[in-house]
Amino acid sequence: MNFRPATSQDYVAIADWENQRSPEWPTSADRVHHQESTWPQSAYRRNWIVEAVGRGAIGFVTLSYALWLPHPGRYIARIVPCGGMTVEEIKACLAFLRREATEVQARELLIPVRSDDPNLANVILNSDFPEIESAVRLERQLSVADAEVFAKTDLGDIRCSNFETLEAEGMAWMRPLYEATLEMTKDIPTQFEVEDFSYEAFQSQIGNPESAPRNLMFAALDGNKIVAYTRYEANAVDPTRIQTAFGGTVRSHRRQGIMTALKHFAFAQLYNSGARTVFSANLKNNPMLGLNESLGFKEIFRAAVFSIALEP
Repeated sequence: MNFRPATSQDYVAIADWENQRSPEWPTSADRVHHQESTWPQSAYRRNWIVEAVGRGAIGFVTLSYALWLPHPGRYIARIVPCGGMTVEEIKACLAFLRREATEVQARELLIPVRSDDPNLANVILNSDFPEIESAVRLERQLSVADAEVFAKTDLGDIRCSNFETLEAEGMAWMRPLYEATLEMTKDIPTQFEVEDFSYEAFQSQIGNPESAPRNLMFAALDGNKIVAYTRYEANAVDPTRIQTAFGGTVRSHRRQGIMTALKHFAFAQLYNSGARTVFSANLKNNPMLGLNESLGFKEIFRAAVFSIALEP
């Protein structure tokens, strides 16, 4: 086997392999190029094309700094096999990534594995990687019925709105949303460290309407207080597909049916704007999983994250 550094000439093949692996969330060569070109230069990231003697390219592997789960020495390794990659070849990919991780002084290596990728799951389950966390990937079809359900919901003084409307009304929502999001984030039942984030960092992420379209952001308000929030992102290749980017309810307003109503409100507006399928990923121990299942979401697959400590 050979591992050669990927170049922009490989983006078409990488997109094709990603689509074989994740058909529910399609990508393209242009999207792959965008993701690679916008990765922070200060954060390590490398892709290699995996080639087998006499068979050519059989997939690719990636090693990158854990940008979204930051911790000193933590890296994420991905193995994306093309059809026909054997268990032995997957083991060789894993060994290669461990060697590369050691070269960059990694102390922890995370490996995400999907339940519908049996060969990779078999290799990881029979290795020395303990499972850290597991999530469920769900999907749900949207319809006009969501508007009918929301119309019959009595929330008293609570009102639902998208942020396009809030901006048109002149509401200064950035700081209230930051404070609500900070509280919601701290209550996510994750095994990974949840660090406080500054208002400036939050503003740089949410402040740009191109990266956070206001018509894909929804809030439930008690007066001027944001008490529930849900944000979505549209697929860059097929905008009829959307997925949840974040959602939660502040502690003082939980178990009042507010998030259920807000989701119906959001789904109705998303449907009217052309969306037809919504996806979500919820940790197995997150109450949001049960809520989504009660709203008609169906499981597609499960995804686990495995971790191993590397010797210095």
